[in-house]
Amino acid sequence: MIKSFLGLFVDRRLKPIPPSGNVIRYQDIPERSKLGLIHESYPQVVGVPVAPRPPEFFCQRYADELHDYFNRLPLNKEEVDRLLMPLITQFVDLVNILPASESHHHSGVCGLFAHSIQCASAAVAVAERQLLGGGKSLRQRYQDRPRWLLAAGVMGLVHDVGKVFDVEVVTENGDKWNPFVCSLWAWVTQVNAEHVFILWRQDRVHKQHELRSVRLAYSRLFTKELMAYLTAVSGDLIPGAIDDAIVFGTGPLAAVLKEAEAESIRQDGESRKLLGAACTCSASPLVTPILSAIKELLEAGLWSVNMEESQVYVTGQGTFIHLNEVSASDVHQAAVRLQAPYVPGTPEGLIRVLREQNLIDTHPDVNDQPSAIWLVKVGEGNNRKLACIKLCDPMVLFEHRKLPAPIDVAICNANETVKKDEATPTPQKAKLRFMAPQTGFLQQPISRKNKRASLLVTRAECDEIPDESLKPQEAKVFVERLLATVTEQMRTGKGFLVEDLNLHEDGRRTCSSRKVETILEMHKIGQKTQEMLLRLISTSFRLDFDPSDHSFTFNGDDTNEESKSGLSTGP
Repeated sequence: MIKSFLGLFVDRRLKPIPPSGNVIRYQDIPERSKLGLIHESYPQVVGVPVAPRPPEFFCQRYADELHDYFNRLPLNKEEVDRLLMPLITQFVDLVNILPASESHHHSGVCGLFAHSIQCASAAVAVAERQLLGGGKSLRQRYQDRPRWLLAAGVMGLVHDVGKVFDVEVVTENGDKWNPFVCSLWAWVTQVNAEHVFILWRQDRVHKQHELRSVRLAYSRLFTKELMAYLTAVSGDLIPGAIDDAIVFGTGPLAAVLKEAEAESIRQDGESRKLLGAACTCSASPLVTPILSAIKELLEAGLWSVNMEESQVYVTGQGTFIHLNEVSASDVHQAAVRLQAPYVPGTPEGLIRVLREQNLIDTHPDVNDQPSAIWLVKVGEGNNRKLACIKLCDPMVLFEHRKLPAPIDVAICNANETVKKDEATPTPQKAKLRFMAPQTGFLQQPISRKNKRASLLVTRAECDEIPDESLKPQEAKVFVERLLATVTEQMRTGKGFLVEDLNLHEDGRRTCSSRKVETILEMHKIGQKTQEMLLRLISTSFRLDFDPSDHSFTFNGDDTNEESKSGLSTGP
């Protein structure tokens, strides 16, 4: 199986490269990290060259993290030197100072290495609590136990290494690094570059690095000794689990990797808080993922600008975001997809973060107290007011895009009078009538039960084939209603959308997602858009969508006793 897997996924251009220097040994790593290097990872400023780091830097700067990883493994020092240090040496040479993301977690210098070593340590800790290698004999499980733990750590270390293809590294003279040819450290040594620029490729494809990570792991990082150790008892079972977890998010190590990533991201958030505003883009680690989530919603077409029922309005009087329960949930779910589940999912929470960082304007309310809520009327003849926040700088959302042409709006004060900026030239008018939201956070929230019932779709709606493709916002609403219906039908145990419904001992319920996917195809929603929408929206209903095996898993904890006893897959 391993040979066939490698035949499919190993890029022929990738050739094993010897380390640029001697292999790092266990004895080369000091007992504690050097205090003077603790803050070397920040700031990461776009357009400013950074200095590549020799291997010994990583031994000194990340000694605490490396020892934490090693101490969790059931290996002695000699085994660490033989099985792990060649891999870590090659990894340091390959990724060197690269960040782990452009504007999210570990976005500073050496962020990819820091994230990877944290994930490796956390993955071993998670794997220690799990029974891996089920189905094998007791003897095999006992012999494979240290191999599973080592595999968990190795998986955490290499799972994001494919991100080397998401960046461009260039020297001040214009020389460009080719990761197909050599490691980053080997290249900067060869061209004698003291500083390099790191630029994120604008044409990179989101979530495409996983497969490349596996390619690099087998072709450049995993040694024969390591592979021989992992396969000594159960053949390709353990390497196959590493592959499945990284590429497909399935298998016995998938949950281990997911929890390890979340722990590493949490650690990065805590580190940024301690560093403060002087060393990061903002004192709050929430700002970057919030803005990244909003920009992703705009780029994906899930949010629109200056249109009917838009969420963003660029006007002659400023840029406003229509913020209610629905749009706040959109931001949270987009942040979850960006691996920032700690982003607030309520209007109040988002306002608090943005206001603390001086990213939104305020105005006096009726009591002359500063308020972040602006009541905006959009479009002529419209007397309904939208509760919005006003950005101090619109370019935080449109930094890589042309600012849309502004539309005319009216801003209402507390006494309901209208204030217009007469000095502002009248821009293009809004052609459509804008309706106020049905569920704004200034209104009393409807009950959860009634809200759920109002979202449900009927069989007739699902069977209807529209003449034209749905607009992005319409598609989002339709998918949200579909998933609300799936959730309700999985709760009750019956319905026309659930197929192959199963109740598991731990309380989870699973069913096929093919019926929902077929309905979305009938409504002219493409496969990529389907997957994006299903992943974005499903977690708000406590559903997990797995596109690899076309299934939904319901993780709700409020299933009533009647539904538990009356489980049925009938229509």
